Amino acid sequence: MVEQGRSPHPEPAPGADILTVRNSWIGPLIDMAGLVVTSGTSAPVLGALIRGRALGASPNGSEQPLLTWACMRAGVAVHLPKASPGLWPELSEEAWQDEGLRSRAGELGRGLAAVDSAGRAADIVEAVPRRSEVSKEEHDEAITRP
Repeated sequence: MVEQGRSPHPEPAPGADILTVRNSWIGPLIDMAGLVVTSGTSAPVLGALIRGRALGASPNGSEQPLLTWACMRAGVAVHLPKASPGLWPELSEEAWQDEGLRSRAGELGRGLAAVDSAGRAADIVEAVPRRSEVSKEEHDEAITRP
């Protein structure tokens, strides 16, 4: 399912199993999920976290690697490596059943939904680069397309 969002008239390829909707469906869809699988774009990541859902992420470019690694460091996401798509079902199943991952996602979501969530998010974004680094290998793997 794809929300129109910033795309004025998205048209799926003929035969694609994609439903384009005009109404906001990402929230109710996430509410039904146990795990959100994403490329790491901000809307599904924030939508998942605000609803306390853990993430399985396979980032491409732009903000996706940065957001994915930040979520992994926060303990709310697992990486689904592009180089090993055969591992995705197993990794997703493990993440879905990981109570710690789900608990941390819920805790982070409650914090993001709190009154001063914008200020807290800014504090987190400023603090994360000082405490950890993404290795060159992790960065290169995250932005390399098969």
